Amino acid sequence: MEGPEVEVTFFDVVTLGETMLRLTPPGAGRLDQARRFDVEVGGSESNTAVGLSRLGLRCTWISRIPRSPLGDLVCAELSRHGVDVSGVVRVPDERLGLYFYEDGPPPRRRRVIYDRAASAAARLGPADLDLDWFSPRRCRLVHLTGITPALGESARRTTRHVMEAARAAGLPVSFDTNYRGGLWSPAEARGELLHHMKRASIVISSTGDLEAVFSAGPDREGALEWLRERLPDQVCVVTSGAEGAVACLPGGETVVRPSIPTTAVDRLGGGDAFNAGFLYGWLRFPAGPDRLKRCLDWGVAAASLKYATPGDMAVLDKSEIVALLEGGSIPGRVQR
Repeated sequence: MEGPEVEVTFFDVVTLGETMLRLTPPGAGRLDQARRFDVEVGGSESNTAVGLSRLGLRCTWISRIPRSPLGDLVCAELSRHGVDVSGVVRVPDERLGLYFYEDGPPPRRRRVIYDRAASAAARLGPADLDLDWFSPRRCRLVHLTGITPALGESARRTTRHVMEAARAAGLPVSFDTNYRGGLWSPAEARGELLHHMKRASIVISSTGDLEAVFSAGPDREGALEWLRERLPDQVCVVTSGAEGAVACLPGGETVVRPSIPTTAVDRLGGGDAFNAGFLYGWLRFPAGPDRLKRCLDWGVAAASLKYATPGDMAVLDKSEIVALLEGGSIPGRVQR
């Protein structure tokens, strides 16, 4: 006799990757001046999951992190913003990745220093995953980035495993190239990123990534044309910082949206916030001639608001995005 059917939770987006602790000297100090650090939680995929969750979608983040107070901190912070962490594998006696960030104002350059080698997440393997997560029974879309395969051979095999499982199940996959020169060289990244770009449904990249890895661009229209020629069946999106973003549907015309001016207090996480805004629109807005434009609008608005918010995570407020898009600015009066 069969037992009762187990009820499963359905998510709009499933993502996986590494989340770390960020340590930043206060007051734009240099690392060699620091006697204390501001601590933030951040990771590209979980940043996007936080943004999507705060916009009202159901998201889960999958990873491999230590069973320790630091791992508890990460899970608690993501849960606080509504991200499900039930698929996270907790392991004893391993380490959580760290990175140090110097937020130097001009003429200084901002600087990231990684301390993430041999982290628990770098050892995420296919055996750690329940492939049911990546099926239409569990979610609507899978989001991956190029950071995870850069972590090492195990994480690389896992990213490919998830991509193939999602494709076999008929699920759309969004893929952000998210090239990190501190993790691998352009030559190492080129083939692996292209492998995923050709298999994804939505490809998001930046002019910086495409120029660094593929010598494409350097302007956003040239970068988009480079993608379109190689990925004729994908939705292609190119972000270009202060210039905004461009995108095209398969066989469709190019859509251009400008950036929204912001007073930047933290430059990290803008691309992850863009992804959250864009994917929110893709999953919520009906197909039609203005869908891509609206998705880009939500993406650039989310990025603008993220830059005006400290920390890595896309701590978004849906009403602020709506106000920004409807009126061009958020009312300056103090909200009481």
